[in-house]
Amino acid sequence: KAASASANDAYLSERDSGAVSSAVGRSDIAAGTSAFIGRSAQITAGDDVEVSAREQLDFDAYVGQGSLGGAAIGGSVVVATVETNVNAYIDDSAFIYAGDDVNVTAQLDDNLNAGAYGGQVGGTVALGAQVVILKEASNQQAYVDDDANIVDADDVTVTADRDTTVTGNAVNGSAAGAYAVGVSYV
Repeated sequence: KAASASANDAYLSERDSGAVSSAVGRSDIAAGTSAFIGRSAQITAGDDVEVSAREQLDFDAYVGQGSLGGAAIGGSVVVATVETNVNAYIDDSAFIYAGDDVNVTAQLDDNLNAGAYGGQVGGTVALGAQVVILKEASNQQAYVDDDANIVDADDVTVTADRDTTVTGNAVNGSAAGAYAVGVSYV
């Protein structure tokens, strides 16, 4: 069977018994999602050693407006930056004895969806603008520290991957007796 431990399990076991700190080691944990084998840890497994940090992030934002009058003016805006960290690593001075493979994986799957919708109807003037700006600035990092010791393993695989879907919609409709202007920007 593969050897595995979650950061939460390690924390709970350490808090309750104090024994896990010598097996898992200590490391500084970055903000975001992290999975690691800590500094000076010793891991022995009869099969695979897996270190896997995976995060699924879904962001949805939808705004709208409508205006009606002699001079109808309106707008709606979505501006969002998504920035998260996903880290998987084997820290320095760790010793790994795997009966089979060592796999270190950092994976982010994020879906960003936003929409800005609006409409204006004016007697003489109708002005409208709808704007969607989405920025994805996340980081994924997977590594085996230079000072880590993988003593026994068939294969060592280190992978950092991100699967991102960004969807933005901006729709505007303007109507007036004299002047109508509508702008949509994604």
